[in-house]
Amino acid sequence: MSLPSLSAAGIIQNFGSVYAQRGAAYQEEKRVEITSLLERSGGLVISAQVRGNRHKPYRVRLTVLAESEDLWLQGDCSCPVGSDCKHCAAVAYEYLRSDLSRPTQKSVGRSPVERWLETLLQLDASTGNEVKTVAGGPSNLLYLLSLDADKLAQVRVVRSQLLRNGSWGKPRSQDLLSLTSSSPPEGVLPEDQEIARLLRAESFGRFGSYQGSSSQPPIPLNSNLGFLALEKILATGRCHWEEPQGKIILAGEPRALEVSWESTGRGERMRVVSTPPSTEILLSPRLFYFDLERGEVGLLQSELEPRLLAHLLKAPEIPRVTLESLVPRLHERLPKLQLPLPKGLEIQQREIQGVQPVPHLRLTLAATPGLEEEPQPIALLEFDYAGARISTSVQREVQTLYQAGSRLRVYRDLALEQAAIEFLTQDLKLKPLPWKESRAAEPPLRFGFLASSLMERIMDWDLFLREGLPRLKEAGWQIQREEQFLRIDEAEEWFGELGQPSENGWFELSLGIEIQGEQINLLPILVSLLRQAESPQQLREAMLAQSSVLLPLGEARWVRVPGERLLTILETLIELYDKEPLNEEGKLELSESESLQLHQLLNDPDLNWQGANYLQELSRSIQAFEGIQSVAPPAGLQTELRAYQQEGLNWLQFLRSFGLGGVLADDMGLGKTIQALAHLLLEKDAGRLTGPALVVVPASLLFNWQREAARFAPDLRSLVLHGTQRGADLARIAEHDLVITTYALVRQDLAVHKRFNYPLILLDEAQNIKNPSSKTAQALFQLQAQQRLALTGTPMENHLAELWSIYRFVMPGFLGPLDRFNRLFRTPIEKLGDAPRRLQLQDRIRPFLLRRTKQAVLDDLPEKTEIIRYIALEGKQRDLYETLRVAMDARVREEVQKLGLQRSQIAILDALLKLRQLCCDPRLLAMHEAQTVQKSAKLLALMEMIPEILEEGGRILIFSQFVSMLRLIEAELEKLGIEYALLTGETRNREREVDRFQAGEVPIFLISLKAGGVGLNLTAADTVIHYDPWWNPAVENQATDRAWRIGQEKQVFVYKLIAEKTVEEKILALQARKQALVAGIYSETVEGQHSVSAEDMLALLQAD
Repeated sequence: MSLPSLSAAGIIQNFGSVYAQRGAAYQEEKRVEITSLLERSGGLVISAQVRGNRHKPYRVRLTVLAESEDLWLQGDCSCPVGSDCKHCAAVAYEYLRSDLSRPTQKSVGRSPVERWLETLLQLDASTGNEVKTVAGGPSNLLYLLSLDADKLAQVRVVRSQLLRNGSWGKPRSQDLLSLTSSSPPEGVLPEDQEIARLLRAESFGRFGSYQGSSSQPPIPLNSNLGFLALEKILATGRCHWEEPQGKIILAGEPRALEVSWESTGRGERMRVVSTPPSTEILLSPRLFYFDLERGEVGLLQSELEPRLLAHLLKAPEIPRVTLESLVPRLHERLPKLQLPLPKGLEIQQREIQGVQPVPHLRLTLAATPGLEEEPQPIALLEFDYAGARISTSVQREVQTLYQAGSRLRVYRDLALEQAAIEFLTQDLKLKPLPWKESRAAEPPLRFGFLASSLMERIMDWDLFLREGLPRLKEAGWQIQREEQFLRIDEAEEWFGELGQPSENGWFELSLGIEIQGEQINLLPILVSLLRQAESPQQLREAMLAQSSVLLPLGEARWVRVPGERLLTILETLIELYDKEPLNEEGKLELSESESLQLHQLLNDPDLNWQGANYLQELSRSIQAFEGIQSVAPPAGLQTELRAYQQEGLNWLQFLRSFGLGGVLADDMGLGKTIQALAHLLLEKDAGRLTGPALVVVPASLLFNWQREAARFAPDLRSLVLHGTQRGADLARIAEHDLVITTYALVRQDLAVHKRFNYPLILLDEAQNIKNPSSKTAQALFQLQAQQRLALTGTPMENHLAELWSIYRFVMPGFLGPLDRFNRLFRTPIEKLGDAPRRLQLQDRIRPFLLRRTKQAVLDDLPEKTEIIRYIALEGKQRDLYETLRVAMDARVREEVQKLGLQRSQIAILDALLKLRQLCCDPRLLAMHEAQTVQKSAKLLALMEMIPEILEEGGRILIFSQFVSMLRLIEAELEKLGIEYALLTGETRNREREVDRFQAGEVPIFLISLKAGGVGLNLTAADTVIHYDPWWNPAVENQATDRAWRIGQEKQVFVYKLIAEKTVEEKILALQARKQALVAGIYSETVEGQHSVSAEDMLALLQAD
């Protein structure tokens, strides 16, 4: 047997250093027992048992294939890991370090006769081809033929001179490489070159290359290539026996082959000879005889396959006492052998006639040649004629059998047999299985199912066993179901087990079924299903389409489970699934945050949980908000909490009691800061604030937090980290209860903050970390805290990855890695409008996100009226807009054609910016053509609105994202003599501008959307004007909420100025889509696709 070469380096490369190291240790501890070796085309299949840490050993199947210069190992194991594990590596080392990898192998435990017979019956047959002889030509190349110790033909190529006396001179080895070159040595004929090419191909891989040195060993001719070369060598007339002076060997006529018995005195030995007799029989892929006396090599005519004949020649001496049982077995299993009876051995003969056969169906496991190498369920059909069973697809009216030492002649009822076969194939849908044709044995009647996947085949078998088998028994068939045959169990009980948390707070989860007291963890099986599925969605749909599902338990054992119950587990596992989700024991390792994703399973009444009391209690509490205990407000809080604020405090305290984080996402103006300060005071009163709490805010809110803390929670010792001289304050952090810093500074002071394990870290306006790859977000992810909270009225502004980033901070691991979150949630929800996925995400975050709207909780909040005022561009402004739009559209599309859509987004945004500026006022554009247009329709409309609103006693906030537009409005107000306040990013004294407006000193407040959209309390206003629309409606709503918030007593009017039939009108449609995406996470009624793509932005440039 020529087997692939295995090395330690190859094992490490295929299994990895960790598994290879563990496998080597197992092999050294003698845990491995190789049970069989099976040679396949180009490789080897090793079956073994490996003792692991449980009583029952693991079953391993290791396939070794040599592909080109690479060695490929594939291991399958019955352990929880399933494949390419340490047990597979152990088997590889056992094979490498044992004698099994050597060419000669010895079987143990059986007699030589039994081992010889077993191998003989496994061999298949094929026929050979005839040798044709052609005339030779003049050449001084000789071919020296000989036999090796195993009677295999071999040849040497030499060069020799023909002497005057007619003999050949001393031979010299001939280099095959030179014979195949374009300029061969003199005297080399074309047929020699062809022979040399064949011999080089034959020798390559055995010796690496053929150098043709004097010490070069002969080239074996025991493959198809080698014997093709032999045919051509014999045809040259220059083939000699062993040496140049040896007999010339020519091609002889075909001869017949006979198998007979030869007495040895103590028994019989099988004898294989040619007729007429020859010196030797050459063993190879073809059968040849060698007749030294006549100088001939020729084809042997036989239906026996050469490998089978080779084994016959190795037959041991068979004692007389064994012959009586052995010969009938040979006649029965190998009828084409035509083996005569040994002298003196008689076999009784009898006939069976007129007997109606009884179909006998044997259900077993066997490999199906041409389909599967692994044993598969099959049905073997036999016909019982009064105890004599026939299983053959050959239609023969009289069948000769050997049974119990007797020769039987059975007269068959072919019509009844055919009817039985048709009942199996037509009524019960079994299919005849292909059979590797053998000339030594007749193919049996084998049936099975031929679906493309194993799962489909098992489902077919399941239906057959439940519905087909009873019909066969009713029809009088004999059924033999072997113990090893397919076993399909029903799940009796379901269990879940959570191990005690490790030192780092991780849990080990196993989920599965119980059958007859045996607990079976299904997680490795379900992970395997996920790996094989095209996508989680495809697997989910497949589960929904089936009332029950069959799962493989290994060793031809399956279990039927309800599809709906399995889907519940799969939904959870899909979220937690990663490339290598399970540990070596087949269990899922979860952090405490990840374990919260099990809430549906934890509360399943039909699932028997072990070790999950803590998480079950937590899950029940967080799913029932009304069950959260009410706490008394802290005595030091200098304000009375509204009812919803008390509920928020209860919720924050509940989260703390379980060591959880959360997102307080109330509308702007509902007092999130008050609720957070109350929570901090309670923590201090209870003695749990053992260190400072860190609050991170935008720079614009830094002193607002300082004032609010001093006003409502004076008992908290507060420290503000601000400015370049804050070095001394950093050293005093531990002396305070509350440390307030900014997003920019926390990144700069990261080294200091990393020294603390804060009792609490709170982020205000937490959308500042919506980009998880930003330096600020990355810095905050590194901080240690016992509880993490986020305050934001807009936890998501543009897309779901922003929501993920906030939860990555407050509950690390809760929503899994970002790539998995995108795959399971963001893409299905934003791109595909997947409502079930949206509801699943909503259900996941609901317990850890508390959001109340003003309309829901403030009965006394005045009405807010939104008015969209469309303004038509006219005259030169309209003409300029259309000219610019056409030019920008052409330029952008040219850019897209060159770079592609994704790489052209900067060009698209630049074009949209220019169009939006033109809608506001042409003077915002740095273009000569724009500077000639002195009128802005929108500015004229605004200046008509302002006097009218002021006359009615209104007070106005005007927002624009363009500071330059605010300057133009400022100039118009000065012309009219109207006083105003101004807040932009350049404003130094923000508080003074706010106080001027709130105190009534000025009636109008011009505000840059970026500088003043959050953190301001401007309840003195009753009118909000958005001069230009922004992409994100959440940003506009935040700006509006500066006026429409707690403390507002007047009705608020919100005006949005939109240039008609322009890009601004299309921005409104995009705002609606973004608003739907956000609402979909908080509500169950919104469906559809909501994300804004590059294609959407490109469409904005098109004409209406």
